[in-house]
Amino acid sequence: MLLTLEQQLHLLNVLGDFGSSLAEFFIVVLQNTAFSHHTAILPLGDDTPAVLNALFTYGASHAFAVCWAHEYIENRYAEQILKLTSKEAGWHFGANHASIEKLEAFDLAAMSRKMHHRAPDVCRMVGRLLSADLKANEGRDARRRAREVKAKENREQRAARMDVDESDDSDDSAMYWDGLEDLENVTNALAEDRHTILRKRVIMIRQVTCLSLMMQSTNQHCNALQSMVGLYLHTCHVPQASLDLLAHMGCSISTLSINNAITSLSNESSEVIKRIGRMLLASYIYDNLDADLKISVPTVEKPQNMLIHITAGMLVPLEHGVTLADLDCSAQLWNKSRLNSNALPSDVLAGIDFYRLTTIHAEHEEHELGLLRHE
Repeated sequence: MLLTLEQQLHLLNVLGDFGSSLAEFFIVVLQNTAFSHHTAILPLGDDTPAVLNALFTYGASHAFAVCWAHEYIENRYAEQILKLTSKEAGWHFGANHASIEKLEAFDLAAMSRKMHHRAPDVCRMVGRLLSADLKANEGRDARRRAREVKAKENREQRAARMDVDESDDSDDSAMYWDGLEDLENVTNALAEDRHTILRKRVIMIRQVTCLSLMMQSTNQHCNALQSMVGLYLHTCHVPQASLDLLAHMGCSISTLSINNAITSLSNESSEVIKRIGRMLLASYIYDNLDADLKISVPTVEKPQNMLIHITAGMLVPLEHGVTLADLDCSAQLWNKSRLNSNALPSDVLAGIDFYRLTTIHAEHEEHELGLLRHE
């Protein structure tokens, strides 16, 4: 029940008679646990937005309320950023200890979910700022839908101009087109949400990027996203000047860190190759190739002819349950070889014509999908 003007004045006069103020009375009542269950205090939880709004709109307290709110929110956001940069969060990527397992475990969507869990307020704030103009976003989605509708109408008009021979239609084709119509209805029902989902995914990527910049600026070791970007740029042969620029912007790790990560990954791959080779269950594949390195301006030291010959090697593990016993067949092959002068004539295998290889796998006359062997 709202107090009348006379009751409000009487309450203020009582506070004045006791030498207290409204703010002091309000603070004491809230801090004293003896009044926590008082009937006049219980509704305060639901009325908190109205109380804060009154403090913000009251001229004498507006500036102080704004400063307090900014300071409180800044400290709260800083605490959540510190939670993201802690080692327990799992985003400390040491370039000297880079591994394939860490690269494969990186997931941008999982990173976004963990950020929302550990720093929900910061994520909401960044997401809101990235899409501050909601009307503009809705307008862009509306224009995209209009372009799709126009493109669909054009496709339908082109299809209507085509001559279709309906005499060859079968029951199966009719069922097929009916199924496409059902799919089209579902697609139209979800068309409006598709652009919204796409925009949210883009916002999610930018949100993770912004938070990663804050995390890396707070803790240099928290550079998971920057490491992935740096390694990707290395594979794209981005110039060092661009790498240095992105590193200074906080979007990538430095060139030295990239080289250290590549060295660590190369050492790990070398150990994996050695381990596979020791198993004796691998095939060695070699490929000879020629590469012509073009030079824009030939010189005496570097003539135009820069043809080099390279032999590339690959180690392919033998899968599908192959064991060492399966490969122990050299004696049997030698006993049946035509090159073995001591082999018994009955054991020597007859020569097979090359063209007979095409008949090893015969075609099925009635394949359930109508496919051939080479398909």
